[in-house]
Amino acid sequence: MAANQGAGLVYGAYHIVDGELGHISGPFVTRSSPLAHHCLLRENIIQMHGAVMYDRKKLSEIGGYGRD
Repeated sequence: MAANQGAGLVYGAYHIVDGELGHISGPFVTRSSPLAHHCLLRENIIQMHGAVMYDRKKLSEIGGYGRD
């Protein structure tokens, strides 16, 4: 996020592990183009929500996670 102050989120790779955190497979990551929002509209390039870091201020400005 430090490299792009305008980013609302960043994501990274993840591994699949077993109950003892032993490696099963991975790392998995899908790289996006400079127009990442186009990639997100076409397919689930992030794949694993736990691999995402959000800009809290930007998320708050849009109302958070769809609270009713």
